[in-house]
Amino acid sequence: MRHSRRFSRPIFWLIPWVLFTVQFSAFALQNQWTGAAGDNSWFNSTNWSLGVLPDATQDVLIEQTGTNSVFVGNLAEVNSLTLGGAIGTASLYITNGGLSCDNSSIIHTNGSLYMLGGSGVVIRNGSFTLEGTSYWTGGAFQTFGTSTFDITASGVLSIGAVELVAGSFNNYGQFVLQHDFLLTQTYPPTLPSSFNNYGSILVPTNTGPVTFQTGSALTNYGTIRADTNSTLSLVIPSFVSGIYLSDGTIFDGNGTVQVSCYFTIECAGHITVNCTLQFNDNADGPSYLSGSGLFKWHSGLNNFTFGPDFHVEIAGGGGPGFSGSCTNQGVIRWPTAGYLLTGFGNTTAFYNEGRFSIGTNSFWDPGITLFNQPGGTLQILSGTSTLQTLTNRGMFDFEGGTLNIQNLAIADGGGTYQATLSGYDPGIGFGQTSASSMAIGNSLVVTLTNGFVPTNGSSFTLASASTLTGQFSSLTLPALSGNLAWHVRYGSGALKLLVAPPLTVTNASVLPDGTFQLDIAGPPADAYDIQTSTNLLDWQTVETNSPFSGSLIFNDTNATQFNQRFYRTRIFY
Repeated sequence: MRHSRRFSRPIFWLIPWVLFTVQFSAFALQNQWTGAAGDNSWFNSTNWSLGVLPDATQDVLIEQTGTNSVFVGNLAEVNSLTLGGAIGTASLYITNGGLSCDNSSIIHTNGSLYMLGGSGVVIRNGSFTLEGTSYWTGGAFQTFGTSTFDITASGVLSIGAVELVAGSFNNYGQFVLQHDFLLTQTYPPTLPSSFNNYGSILVPTNTGPVTFQTGSALTNYGTIRADTNSTLSLVIPSFVSGIYLSDGTIFDGNGTVQVSCYFTIECAGHITVNCTLQFNDNADGPSYLSGSGLFKWHSGLNNFTFGPDFHVEIAGGGGPGFSGSCTNQGVIRWPTAGYLLTGFGNTTAFYNEGRFSIGTNSFWDPGITLFNQPGGTLQILSGTSTLQTLTNRGMFDFEGGTLNIQNLAIADGGGTYQATLSGYDPGIGFGQTSASSMAIGNSLVVTLTNGFVPTNGSSFTLASASTLTGQFSSLTLPALSGNLAWHVRYGSGALKLLVAPPLTVTNASVLPDGTFQLDIAGPPADAYDIQTSTNLLDWQTVETNSPFSGSLIFNDTNATQFNQRFYRTRIFY
């Protein structure tokens, strides 16, 4: 009994000692690559400082390999991996099998990881940090749980063909795509996963079309670039929340970037576009787009502004539209037939402060009001445009085609209507408007193009309206040959330009009985009137009639009652 009591106490204290040693097993042994065997095999124990192959209890350090790179051709597991040291270079190739790292690992600036095949790389805990370079053409890269993959500002990851399974992917360096790439959700999929780009996503020159599909939400704070003869398609499928383009996002290069997202493309702040950019799904702002590139408007937008000199192309079809309000300070072209819609039937406003050029059949949703602002130019070149309401405070340049509109304020608040004439046919030689209500004001500018010269008797019906009000206060008209003159006609629910000799008064004479007589000639009109005055200040109408046939002889039998009398005549269209 004594001996049993003696041994009971050491057994009691042995249990916490065992627990203590297990708890601190994270301080793994370091096994360093020496290359002493003279070959490049990971699986030759002579190449390692401990004289044994690395395993899950060891931190592996490969500081430099020179030209004799390390090759992994089978399955290997380590506690952690450090590739690259203070001097020289270190390269690790995974050609078959795979490498499993149980804890955080790092590729330093002078380290290079080549993942060419096999099962790839697995990170079970912590982070995988890339400060150097890594080239992936095979296998997969997988992180578990809350593990992260971090590319630092000096890091370069080049994708040939690989799948990445990651919880959180943070790129501060260069993420180079030379092949389609799939980023799936982490395991288990209930954990949050994301791809955050603070650096550059790049598709090099002559790569052709490349698809980057992610099963995780994608947030961009940096640059997305497609170079010459390359197209990058960012695809966000239906089972994740979407793509987020933050303030400061840059789309760069001479290629094309397309963005597709089942949910809304969230945009915020200033986005610079120096390439060709196309949204294939709805985008939600508010956002400001500028740059030297081209934005192809294929989808719905909400509260967007296009900056000065920024180029936009409306793609046509049934997809383009907007809600809230949109402002153009740049250059918009609408070259192919289609619709411009509003979101969910909302009432929206489009403010044009730049140039908006339409050269096709265009239909604007009835909920859209178009304001052509001071400094803005709305140009219609051809096709039939249907619009509910247009208020013109800038330049309305109508060169061809037809505008069907409900409410038109043709020159409101300083606006100008410019009619460009190249022939006699409505919709081809000049633009023609059909409106329910049309208010005219301010300036009319007429220009001739393509060598066109109107002849005597020419008539151009610029607009017809059920209700036509107002007149132009300023006319700028091109010179005509001979004694021809322009005549602007506002009557009978139509705005017309006529070419005819000017209104003339000739053969003024006093007959033997004292009657004053004169001849009036000019273009036919709806009506005319003749007024008289004794002081050139107070005028009185003495004769009016309709229509005016083009000539008449006027007789004033009351002329003898006045010492002097002045006469003037007008015709009305």
